[in-house]
Amino acid sequence: MRHGNAVLSPSYMLRKLSKLSLLLTAVGLFLACGHFLFNNLNARSMVTGIDHQDVSVRLENATFVMLVRNNEVHSARTSIRYVEDRFNHKYHYPWIFLNDRPFSRDFKAMTENLVSGEATYAQIPREHWSMPDWVDKQKAKKCLKSFAEKGILYGGSESYRHMCRFFSGFMAKQPELLKYDYYWRVEPNTQLYCDIDYDPFTFMRTNNKKYGWVINLKEFASTIESLWGTVQNFTLENPQYVHPNNSVGFIVNDHKNITSGSYNLCHYWSNFEIAALDFWRSPVYTEYFEYLDRTGNFFYERWGDAPVHSIAASIFLDREEVHWFYDIGYRHHPFTHCPEPRKEFHESGKCYCNPLENFDRNYYSCSREYKKMLSKPVGYFEIDASNHQKDDVRSPEGTRIQKKSNNNDNNKNKMIEINHPKFAIINENDKINEKNARQQARVENLKHAGVLVSK
Repeated sequence: MRHGNAVLSPSYMLRKLSKLSLLLTAVGLFLACGHFLFNNLNARSMVTGIDHQDVSVRLENATFVMLVRNNEVHSARTSIRYVEDRFNHKYHYPWIFLNDRPFSRDFKAMTENLVSGEATYAQIPREHWSMPDWVDKQKAKKCLKSFAEKGILYGGSESYRHMCRFFSGFMAKQPELLKYDYYWRVEPNTQLYCDIDYDPFTFMRTNNKKYGWVINLKEFASTIESLWGTVQNFTLENPQYVHPNNSVGFIVNDHKNITSGSYNLCHYWSNFEIAALDFWRSPVYTEYFEYLDRTGNFFYERWGDAPVHSIAASIFLDREEVHWFYDIGYRHHPFTHCPEPRKEFHESGKCYCNPLENFDRNYYSCSREYKKMLSKPVGYFEIDASNHQKDDVRSPEGTRIQKKSNNNDNNKNKMIEINHPKFAIINENDKINEKNARQQARVENLKHAGVLVSK
């Protein structure tokens, strides 16, 4: 063959063809490997929710959970945006959206591309969002009417009671959550105020934490009048479930034990919680929930999932398994948790909330009780059956209420409810007479309205 004025020999041509063949083979292998890696990374993305560009990030077996209705789509979008911007854009954890009704196309269209991980939409089974057979429907209806007439928050809402019962006993057992070890509960219309530069799920796993919270406060006593007495009875029947290093001091007055102490109404505000699902699925918690549920008082009263969860975590878990995510700035109307150390959280640019609005400073916060509890030694809080009659039911104030009693002597233990979303109890057990209690209630109302400033 002639190339210009040169003649190319057959051996030269064979060498060129051989090199070309090797080059084509190498290109083919490269493309095949690239195709294999691409498909495997995409498969990982579908399973874990992490983008193939972030394969160096190790995800925990965890998910976000939001209970939300179709008409709350924009409130949901607000919360999603905060979580994604402050944390999840680096990790791409999946989201599970739950509803007692089918999700609309509009809701899905407005949220599925806002999350960086996989989005799952599920309807709650009817048996998890309805009154069980043992509840007297007519009695429940009368109780709702009575609560509404008393002006108790959500007192007349049956749906609110379904929600509380659902989170108390059924959320962790939804089919969509069964494959996960941890969840982070997100409520519509909440805000995160601080960058989260670590993975809270990894923190939970590596430090053997079971329950994480941000805000704690006091519950409405009028909504859980028989809850503590029921819990006392359960622990008397099942003393083996009480953890020897529990955190009962957080929920019991005067650092007494479960059966001799009265409930101080303190609880972790469960609209933000990061927790291990195996605790809610455990035989201990399952038996505890079923014991409570059989009373019907999720409907006859208005037992909330926050005190139900908090009491369980305080009694059945090691206190070291409960964690305060103090560094996470968070708001759910009307309360804000804002980390206060200025240099670490504010001058650094990590947070943008106002430390003066930190709810930990508030009269209604239970942060003081939590810190006091941590100062007590192991084994300090135990069960004392000698100081408790199982057939009695104790009110949150510690007053013994006899079953079938017609005694209407209500003046022995006055309870003043401050006009506030959450309130504190002031009664004669605290040696404060009714006049002073009402005056203090008025002062607290003025403080809440901004007329007076707390010292």
